[in-house]
Amino acid sequence: MSGFQQTMQMLNEGIVPTAMLVANDQMALGAMRAITESGLRVGADISVVGYDDTEDSSCYIPPLTTIKQDFRLLGKTSVDRLLKLSQGQAVKSNQLLPVSLVKRKTTLPPNTQTTSPRTLADSLMQLARQVSRLESGQ
Repeated sequence: MSGFQQTMQMLNEGIVPTAMLVANDQMALGAMRAITESGLRVGADISVVGYDDTEDSSCYIPPLTTIKQDFRLLGKTSVDRLLKLSQGQAVKSNQLLPVSLVKRKTTLPPNTQTTSPRTLADSLMQLARQVSRLESGQ
């Protein structure tokens, strides 16, 4: 499901988070569109963070805050690991690579008027119900 579709479904069900970390910048663009079409403001009402720092993410309106990864390092590390495995050498089962946060205009501190403990508790309960429905296939 696209970032737009998933975000619209969530908002239509009354789940309005203060922030979203989206799987990639393209899906974040869809989420931003859904937020805007729902009458909310990206950054002010719901912060959005993408992942990848694609070349066009700084051109979105507003410019997207995103997590940047070094694709060259990722590719080199992947090839090195594959070569070692093909030669029968042991490799770590997990390897962490550095990332960095590129702060732009889609993130702001939470609005304290809309993030009271009661509002947060209600949002968490709605989210738990949504997860249960997804897990049960409804």
